[in-house]
Amino acid sequence: MEKKLKALTQTKNLLKWQVLERVLKEEVMEWMLDIQLGRRNLSPIQRIAVAERYRPIYEKQAKKNLEEGGRKGGLANSSKPSQNSSKASNIENKIDVRAKLATVAGVSTDTYSKGKKILDSNNEILKQEVLSGEKSINAGYRELKVKKRNTSYELAYIVACRAVISSIFEFLCAG
Repeated sequence: MEKKLKALTQTKNLLKWQVLERVLKEEVMEWMLDIQLGRRNLSPIQRIAVAERYRPIYEKQAKKNLEEGGRKGGLANSSKPSQNSSKASNIENKIDVRAKLATVAGVSTDTYSKGKKILDSNNEILKQEVLSGEKSINAGYRELKVKKRNTSYELAYIVACRAVISSIFEFLCAG
């Protein structure tokens, strides 16, 4: 019985250390983010790129808060605002990942979203132009948007041309 109790205590302590290690790792990562973003020579797009590396931390916190709200019968589960102050405090713990990352990067949420779309795009030339400072985030985003729109128009034009050609071919074959 004593051996089982000792083994159980050791297992419990190991689990505590693993949880503590995970918490410390996240705190260290946040500290590293603060240090990296504290450098004055980073452009806004570079700060957005650094902040994006830490998105999983904030998404994890948001998911945890969402799960806790569900377990406690938070405001999301009721149609009326709660009178209980402990449930109402869940609003304070709410994390908007995009807004948090934008604040960390020192840009507006709009600029953050535009920068993320540029960084997530397949247009490597545009990414390099924005990262190097040749183009602003807004100019890069507009270019990305125009190219996407032009691609849609080109595709629609190709489909329309094929339809016209096939109808002409059918007309010629029938006559």
